[in-house]
Amino acid sequence: MTRDEAITALVGEMHHEIFRVGDHPALGIPVEQVQRWADTLSALGGRPETGWQPIATAPKDGTHIDLWAKAWSPAFDKFFYQRFPDCVWMAGDSMCNRAPYWLNLDKDWCPTHWQPLPSPPLQEQP
Repeated sequence: MTRDEAITALVGEMHHEIFRVGDHPALGIPVEQVQRWADTLSALGGRPETGWQPIATAPKDGTHIDLWAKAWSPAFDKFFYQRFPDCVWMAGDSMCNRAPYWLNLDKDWCPTHWQPLPSPPLQEQP
């Protein structure tokens, strides 16, 4: 079975289990099952996508992440939204940047959400 076939099979299993449990919400999905799915995806070189999360939960330990941010435009009298890839929290402890800030986030943009960077593509073996 190829990697793509294995991931497709795993996602099919997850879909079936989630919708089966969806009929009986009190049952829930056992933590062990979710961990097995995550371990299988990791072994296949994938990473489960967690989607956009509130900015208050963003890591501030040097981890690179994608940010979703908004900026107010007085000229258009509305907010604009944009994705900023590969951002990292900087503590702001240098002489030039004394206040904390997000590296790679443009000035005047306010982050609202974050998500982990996607997994890199698999390298083809010769």
